[in-house]
Amino acid sequence: MNRILILLLSFIIMGCQSGGSFSPNTEGSRLVEKEAAKVKEKFNYALALMDSKEFNKAGRAFKKILRDHPTSELELLIVYNMGGALEGLGRCKAASKRYREVRDKSEKGQGRLKAQAMLRLSYVYECSNEDAKVIATLLSLERMSDALPINIIKAEVPARLAAAYARQGNQSLAQKYFNNARDGLKKLNSSRRNPEKKKTLLAKTLYYMGSMNKYDINKLSGATYIDSLKYLQNYLLMSVELGHNDWSPRSAREILDSYDKIYVYVNALPVDPRPEHKFSSRQIKMREIEAALVSIYNLKQQRLPEDAEIKIVEQLYSHIEAKESKFKIALAKISHGTELTPEAIKRQSLKQPGRVLSKETILENRTQKKTKQ
Repeated sequence: MNRILILLLSFIIMGCQSGGSFSPNTEGSRLVEKEAAKVKEKFNYALALMDSKEFNKAGRAFKKILRDHPTSELELLIVYNMGGALEGLGRCKAASKRYREVRDKSEKGQGRLKAQAMLRLSYVYECSNEDAKVIATLLSLERMSDALPINIIKAEVPARLAAAYARQGNQSLAQKYFNNARDGLKKLNSSRRNPEKKKTLLAKTLYYMGSMNKYDINKLSGATYIDSLKYLQNYLLMSVELGHNDWSPRSAREILDSYDKIYVYVNALPVDPRPEHKFSSRQIKMREIEAALVSIYNLKQQRLPEDAEIKIVEQLYSHIEAKESKFKIALAKISHGTELTPEAIKRQSLKQPGRVLSKETILENRTQKKTKQ
């Protein structure tokens, strides 16, 4: 919410610098100042509600300000924060309408507010699974380098473009923007001299580069969600490895939560009991689990030598190992039916560690049958 307060201050300062038509000694000027003070007081109260994550109350408070003071200089900031309240409630479509209003109504001299609205717009487009709009918005932001901090333009934007192109199956452009994001991180790392400030900025930037919170696996499908995670978890891991007190635990939690979401999603996938459909529905479920296991394998490949690890990284991989075991057990259970005991399922999953990297389960099954013959 500091970002919003900064925007508020810059907006007010900008308004003060542009001058006014009232003399401070006139009655009219005093009335205007009194009205402005009321608006600011109500605005700050609504912001406090946002900080407390009371999004329903905050949304109503902002709406009331707009209704009671329709000509306020803070109108676009109010609309922007109404979008933020809706976004906090998960109402991504409604939030996008508010952010578009800010983008379209922003005048010359309000570039920072316009860019900030577009950044949030890209998040809610991700939330509503509109990747074409995500890409278009992020490409527009690339051309607004003066309106947003360097860490967003040079690192976060290309990282999220890489993930969006990966979800669309365009691996060439995904790799291009992944490389751009990596180069942006190098520039960011060399641009700061204060070690503590550098750590904070990098850990925070990497968190936002890799954040999976905005993706709904049920809207995307398991395969698309995992494709995004395979790209973005590397940024989260780098944030964890920095050992920042705030951003590293948040990044570790996000990785673990992402795999929890996949596990819940896969377990909820139905298996058609009809003999003619049962095999294919089981295959779909198995492929989703295998994709998750490949993603975990890729994450483990990024691990540094254990003697170089800090405690939070060690804890993260310990939890990852546990989640990997759960996926392996689930895979063994599906591939052999439900008649096995939990102990037998675990033994079976350990017998077949190589199968987690198989991209074609059917081919693998055929190979196993030939071996048995």
